[in-house]
Amino acid sequence: MNIIIVGAGKVGEYLSEDLSKEGYDITLIEKDKEVLDRILEYNDIMGIAGDGADTYVLEEAGIDRCDIFIAVTNQDELNMVACVMAKKLGAKYTISRVRNPEYSNHVDFMSETMNIDLMINPELETAREIVRILSFSDVLDVEEFANGKVMLISFKLRDKSVLNNMSLLEIQNKINRNILVCSVLRKDEVYIPNGEFVLKKDDIIYVLGEKDALTEFFKFIGNIKKNKNIMIVGGGRISFYLISRLVKQNYNVKVIERKKDVADHLSFTFPDADIIREDGTNQDILEEERIENFDTFISMTGIDEENIIASIFANQKGVKQTITKVDRTRILKIINLEEIGTTISPKKVISDKIVQFIRTNIKLTNSKIEAFHRIADDKVEAIEFEIKSSNSICNIPLKDLNIKKNTLISFIIRDKEVIIPYGNDIIKPGDKVVIITLNKSFKVIEDIIDSTIV
Repeated sequence: MNIIIVGAGKVGEYLSEDLSKEGYDITLIEKDKEVLDRILEYNDIMGIAGDGADTYVLEEAGIDRCDIFIAVTNQDELNMVACVMAKKLGAKYTISRVRNPEYSNHVDFMSETMNIDLMINPELETAREIVRILSFSDVLDVEEFANGKVMLISFKLRDKSVLNNMSLLEIQNKINRNILVCSVLRKDEVYIPNGEFVLKKDDIIYVLGEKDALTEFFKFIGNIKKNKNIMIVGGGRISFYLISRLVKQNYNVKVIERKKDVADHLSFTFPDADIIREDGTNQDILEEERIENFDTFISMTGIDEENIIASIFANQKGVKQTITKVDRTRILKIINLEEIGTTISPKKVISDKIVQFIRTNIKLTNSKIEAFHRIADDKVEAIEFEIKSSNSICNIPLKDLNIKKNTLISFIIRDKEVIIPYGNDIIKPGDKVVIITLNKSFKVIEDIIDSTIV
């Protein structure tokens, strides 16, 4: 698959690296030749120095053979114009990054009018992800399948958790609901566990289930108090989208922003939020604002180091949940993640969304990817397939299928029924099937079968 990316900023660089690892042929277009050369030095991709809205540059990049065209410069208008031109010149699909809140309010109309297949706002998507995380107390991440019918939640096993030294079979017997521990990250090792697997302190656990079943599960482990009091440091675009959603859900929100014009705009736009014009990375200010009384601390400034230090301080002051924006994700390898809680990166959020779009728009007859998420430090893929028509995998007991190692059929959604499958269960046309796997780049449901086994 041929992919052209326009713009070599933070998002463009991350996408180039990420999508090239997925095995796609990448051509990166960037005006700044020094920036382009630096990225080409470390990635196995092609590059062209030039304007992504110039027809000659697009033709040189092979736009007539382009499967996916992605424009992620820092100018919304340039991204949209480039996408319109790319589609006219032969690109099959176009994706535009759009950050302006005014444009984001009219995405569907603009997308249809300009024939852009996906318009994506990294700040808005990041805010949505944070809201999902806040829907459960003390969790690291929340993903959805089957239009929200099934949820995948990750959390860290604390020192005094009732789950410590408990096998998955014991947990299932105590809960007796449709929940499934589908993956465990233990230090640098990832496991697709069976019933005999025993959970240990500091494990990162990924559990799948319906929302009411997961609510009962978290009640069982003593994690039921919803975090209602939230402090946000930094009033940028992510915070703007986030505050809008939180006040509508009746959260108590305090925002600390150092810039007067930004603070004044937030105060005017969100009268139900408490906006403080101060430096939220100053520990004295945080103490004056009684940081210890908040359930959740969210650090959203434009500087990674400030976000990390602020979250560490919040953790030391006893705040139960911290969420930290980190753009330079490589820095996470040299710090103690326990001290900064959940980390979130807009460029990773948008990359995951684009990979999901690419996977879900592959036109195949028998099955289609409906949802796609990467978990456990991107070592595990969670994929929802919709089974379109009868094929070789349908109507065969799962125990008789040669399923690849480290691949788990975790859920089957059939009409309104959610099924944790066992050996005698079968997959039928019309089902939605959620797969958890350490294998990469599954594109159809048949990819779960190990063809080397006779």
